[in-house]
Amino acid sequence: MAKAQEISAELNKNLAKVKELASYCYSCGKCLVVCPTNLLGIFSPKGFIHKLVIDGDKDLDGFIRELGYTYDQRVQTLWKFYRQESWDFFMAHIMETDRLHHFLWEHWENGESPYAGIFVDLYRKIDDLIGRLADTLPANMEFMILSDHGFTTLKKEVFVNKWLYDHGILKFRGTDSPDSLHHIHPDSIAYSLIPGRIYLNVKGREKSGRIRPGMEYEKIRHDLKTSIKQMIDESTGERLVKSVHTPEMLYREEHRQFNGEGGRWDPDAAHLSLAPDLIIEPEDGYDFKGNLWRRELTEKGPIVGTHTFDNAFMLVRDRVLTKESFSILDAMPTILDLMRIPVPDNAEGRTVIMSQRNVLS
Repeated sequence: MAKAQEISAELNKNLAKVKELASYCYSCGKCLVVCPTNLLGIFSPKGFIHKLVIDGDKDLDGFIRELGYTYDQRVQTLWKFYRQESWDFFMAHIMETDRLHHFLWEHWENGESPYAGIFVDLYRKIDDLIGRLADTLPANMEFMILSDHGFTTLKKEVFVNKWLYDHGILKFRGTDSPDSLHHIHPDSIAYSLIPGRIYLNVKGREKSGRIRPGMEYEKIRHDLKTSIKQMIDESTGERLVKSVHTPEMLYREEHRQFNGEGGRWDPDAAHLSLAPDLIIEPEDGYDFKGNLWRRELTEKGPIVGTHTFDNAFMLVRDRVLTKESFSILDAMPTILDLMRIPVPDNAEGRTVIMSQRNVLS
């Protein structure tokens, strides 16, 4: 017991140190994930990691300067860590392309000066980094590049809770401008969180749940799914929804289970019980938001680019990949295959490597 208390005290001491030293970067405590703590020295205000303030709606030029600076610091960090260790697996995440696309994609697509040129300039820097990495890595070392989604010009943001409210599915109490889940009325049927996740007001799961698990739940979910599919932009007539998924359609675990008709919600029915009840897949160009209150269903703000689902990519140096379509779920099995590590039987996805060659022994 004394040893456990000693370990706990030391852990709390280290966490306090992390929070103190990293507070310059995030006030929300996210830097608590910096580990091990002996690496904290590089995360100083004048060091490698810099907070990227997403404030493009107020100062796009300032945002671009921050974007370039943050990318440069990220690359410095990449090289520092790569050179100081002997790696079995090394991964670098270039986040700046995502931010670039959200704020400049439409400007680039329309050839607007100077932003289209700035857009291409960052890609030139990334291309240079890829070339330097490729030249540095031994010829028999695997080198993979991938993205987990694509991008397109944003047509409009869609505020799902506005649609739910207009259809009597979501109700509020105590305020005309709700901004918290506490403002949701117990008589509500469902609410939405970003991005397009729909949660039914189920007894035993939600604080003021009203929908009984079982037949009542399934009927309400089916009817709501059917209605959501018909959602359109009233100003253009365009369909907003490509598909509406249930968690059973997307996730591998067994169907969510209840303890009989009218029974309680069973939190032990695997992790599937934590999933939203419906997941909206938008038509390309639309971004589904979770704001509780908006006066309009759709709007176009400073964000001009949004994610797409079907044009991500994967490239592995000197390897031929399957010509069949593949999923982000295939990334992990592919990496394990390249490292000659058996893929667990319960893993989703499969390797997409078609050609084999000698790899690190």
